[in-house]
Formats: sequence, C-alpha cells, structure tokens
Amino acid sequence: MRLKPALTALIIVGSAWAALASATEEPTLVEDDNAIASSDETTGEDSVDGSAEPEENKQTTFAIGDTVALGNFQLTVNGIVDPQPPADEFSAPDEGQRWISVDVTVENVGTEPEIFSSLLAFELQDSEAFTYDPEFASGVEPQAPDGELAPASKKRGLIVFAVPETASGLTLNFSGELFTTGSATVSLS
Repeated sequence: MRLKPALTALIIVGSAWAALASATEEPTLVEDDNAIASSDETTGEDSVDGSAEPEENKQTTFAIGDTVALGNFQLTVNGIVDPQPPADEFSAPDEGQRWISVDVTVENVGTEPEIFSSLLAFELQDSEAFTYDPEFASGVEPQAPDGELAPASKKRGLIVFAVPETASGLTLNFSGELFTTGSATVSLS
C-alpha cells in the first residue's frame, strides 16, 4: 500500500496550497508615526498624546498620498499625469484613447524578498466599471516598479494605462500579492 502515503502527502500539499490561495488580506491605512494627535475612526475619539491607537484602520477607498498596507506590501500613490505624453514619436496610445500614468511607490514590509509585478498587481477602473490593465511597453520613464524587492526596500515608478478619451472617475485597484484575495482602491480624482 505505497499509494496511501503518497495520497496523504498530496492531500496535505493541496490543502496548504488552497489555504494560501484563499488568504484574504484587508487593506489598511498606514498612519504617520510622527503625528501628535490621532483620531480613532471607530469611535470618533481623539487622543492627545497619540498613545491610543484605533482598533481598526480599514477604509474602502484611499486617496492620493495615502500609504496603504496590503499583505507584505505598502503602496503609496504619489500622483498622476493625465494625459501622459508619449515618450517618443514611435509610441502613443491608439486613436480615441489617452495614456494616464500613475506614480507609485511600493515597499516590501515582509521579512523575505518578494517579487513584484505591476501587470498582476494593478488595474484601473472608470466610473462605468470598465477596467484597464497596465500598458506593457509604453516607453515612459521611470518604468513600473517591477522585480525583486528585498525586505524593507522600496521601488518607485510609473504605471501607464490606456483609457478611452472620455473615461472619468478613475480609481486604481491594487491587489498586492498573487495568493491573496484582498485589494485596495485608490481614488485618482
């Protein structure tokens, strides 16, 4: 009965993989450590000395300039350029579209090196719920913050999207890690 240990191992590995693949992360706003007073969003009470921390710092939509923690990453949207001019005469968005670049900083706050892919981590959404993936080869510099991030290291770059000329109410959706189901939404308006 050699099949039994192999089957048991397969079930254990499969269960572990399923647990990793279904891990849910909730995005949280990273507070400024230098703040003198903080506000408890769950009760509305203020702390004069900053010692009382809110129980939860969960939001559904974040703003440009907020630092959002999700899994082993922290994301800050530093700004946007709308429309983003082409990098050269050989690259441009298709007729009827415009490019938008989102300036982001991504930090690995985990204890192990992480591979980051902007193609997997970001999508843009408009007010009509249409979504847009990052452009792969726009030529716009600095390029997207892709690649390996050592613990406590940061990368900054531009994520470029092609959207219809009429698209409005744009938000950036950030999913962070491959095996988590949580995501953060940053309003670009």
